[in-house]
Amino acid sequence: MALLKNEQRMHWYVMRDLKRPNAKLPAYKQLSDEHIEVFTPM
Repeated sequence: MALLKNEQRMHWYVMRDLKRPNAKLPAYKQLSDEHIEVFTPM
């Protein structure tokens, strides 16, 4: 995939792999606090 200089690739991660299910600070909250876009289907 060719990208222009100002474009960035989108990376997808499974939040299940980032934190334990019973973590005090869930992955989606931590990533939101770091201004990373998250998608959490409910």
